[in-house]
Amino acid sequence: FSAPCWRPDGGVIAAVRTRAGRSDLVLVDPGSGTVTPAAPGGTWSRPQWAEDGSLVAVHEDHRTPPRLVRVEPGGPATTLLEGVPAAVAAAPYVTPERVSYRSADGLEIEGFLFKPPAADHRRVPAVVYPHGGPTSFYGDEWDGHAQYFINKGYAWFAVNFRGSTSYGQAFERANRGVWGTADTADCLAAADYLAALDWVDPRRLAIFGASYGSYLALASLADDPQQRFACGVAKFGDSDIATSWAEGDRVGREDLERMMGRPAEAPDAYRAGSPLHRVARITRPLLVAHGEADDRVPPRQSAQLVDALRREGKTFEYLTYPTEGHGFLRREPQLHFYRRLERFLDWHLM
Repeated sequence: FSAPCWRPDGGVIAAVRTRAGRSDLVLVDPGSGTVTPAAPGGTWSRPQWAEDGSLVAVHEDHRTPPRLVRVEPGGPATTLLEGVPAAVAAAPYVTPERVSYRSADGLEIEGFLFKPPAADHRRVPAVVYPHGGPTSFYGDEWDGHAQYFINKGYAWFAVNFRGSTSYGQAFERANRGVWGTADTADCLAAADYLAALDWVDPRRLAIFGASYGSYLALASLADDPQQRFACGVAKFGDSDIATSWAEGDRVGREDLERMMGRPAEAPDAYRAGSPLHRVARITRPLLVAHGEADDRVPPRQSAQLVDALRREGKTFEYLTYPTEGHGFLRREPQLHFYRRLERFLDWHLM
């Protein structure tokens, strides 16, 4: 449960319950502990009680951009404020299928598979998309960037690899001590799942991620003798988690220590989990992007990666954004990155 909010009379708590890739809005009776769904479907966040006693929250799903709504428990939700222009909200978005597959060690992994309309007529290229975190998950949420590429003709597979939240404590802790190895195997198994589909072209697979997803993209390219992916995209991710621990901010350092220990305590695990040491194995083109104001994952993580790629004679593109931190927020850097991403994927996959 997260984002608890007491009703003014103290009789009930509104909260968001996360489980199995879902974020549901629920009402909790503080006396009995009874949990009642407040509204169906989608992803909910930021519940608040209004002065008149009504409940408002932000809602989104795969086909609906974020919007502020008033919730009547047991009744329909009323939109108070749209989060995007009407033309964007009315665009033809694709609803994914929730699928599961087995990783190399037999662990069941779930993901959201978006099938583009073009797949009804021909085999299509596909992108494996591991989320950031790693203690996060991809759920029933609006992803405008993904929908753009899906409508261009790309399949999109958002993977909740081991370490993702909402699937229970054991699954969330399943990548502790094995960053960049066991969870990388989950991404490679996702590529195998896609390659077996009769509407996906197995020769045109890419992997793209941001933050921890970027780190997994790098590891997937560096630790895959089968070379499943035709190209990869690494957006503000770690390349060497030992130097990231030493140079990153306190929150990132504490996350690393909690899940991997300190580098001096687990040097072998840190080295095994750092794709920088295996750049020579990368044979596919790579797009690298980083904000120069990033405190969570220091820009040096991409700079040292690019230096190694250059020494090894690899094919890559490198984009830096002086104003951006851990996440590109300003309009122009976002537009520039996604235009370059589109060009990169189209060139190597289309």
